[in-house]
Amino acid sequence: MGRIELDLHRHKKGQILLVQRGALSCEVEGGLWIVPPRSAVWIPGGALHAIKASGALEGTTPSSIRTSTRACRRLAVPFR
Repeated sequence: MGRIELDLHRHKKGQILLVQRGALSCEVEGGLWIVPPRSAVWIPGGALHAIKASGALEGTTPSSIRTSTRACRRLAVPFR
């Protein structure tokens, strides 16, 4: 158990954060996204964002995702 806090930053490429266990919050340019277990959040490239999580968090960030979506959104993910 611990606490994760990443201050405001941005990435050149888009990023998807998959949460298997625990939950995190993602502040993206004025919006707040709560990402519960078995969900993901898409963060478009260049979007200013900050991440916070506490407790037991288990997840991943895939590196090869291509999309034309320019808006942040939460996704349901069928983990197996």
